[in-house]
Amino acid sequence: KEVLKMVNPQNFLPVHGEYAFLRAHAQMAEDECGIQNTNVIRNGQMIGFGERRSARQHGDLSSLSKVIGNVKLFNFYNDGGKGTGTSDQMQLYERIKIAKEGIVFANVEVKNRLVGAAAGKARKGRAGDRGDGKVAGPTGIQVNLRITARALWIEEGRLISEMNRFVKTRLRDMPLNTSLAEIEKVVDYELRRCTKSHNNKRPECVVMAYDSAGGGGGGGRDR
Repeated sequence: KEVLKMVNPQNFLPVHGEYAFLRAHAQMAEDECGIQNTNVIRNGQMIGFGERRSARQHGDLSSLSKVIGNVKLFNFYNDGGKGTGTSDQMQLYERIKIAKEGIVFANVEVKNRLVGAAAGKARKGRAGDRGDGKVAGPTGIQVNLRITARALWIEEGRLISEMNRFVKTRLRDMPLNTSLAEIEKVVDYELRRCTKSHNNKRPECVVMAYDSAGGGGGGGRDR
């Protein structure tokens, strides 16, 4: 207030604080400092200033100040370190979802998956006719699972045990020549289904499936 009285500007545009504070600042300038021409604008609004032609002139928006247009603004966020960007660039939605719903990591070692020539022989040699013209191969995928959950209520490990049961039960019915990508998709679905049933959460799931070095696949991935 003292600075405004000393400077006595022709126009006053408060720029710091939320909208209610800006309005209060402008009102104080008018009521207590005698500044006749004040403006409060919102984010994105552009204001133009004209020449004051006499000491008595104020409030004439055609010659002093007025909003002359709007520009589209983008909010930028900082993660407390070097990361700065828009909400999409900073993955804010994903961060909020993980904070609310949790995250689950699953390492899936497939012990008996058949790939390449072995899968072809299985389809020809051991497959049976299902009656619909399609041939069904041998089923019963066996896996070693390592599941880790963060930001989730796991009820002293019961949730992890249930996840193991859901996943292994589902994989037992899958053909041995199922691709790793399809296994990951099924595991992801079962993890989400189990968590929804256990504590009504919908966590982010990160699944990595690979063939056991000593299993039928001989290691590696078949993307």
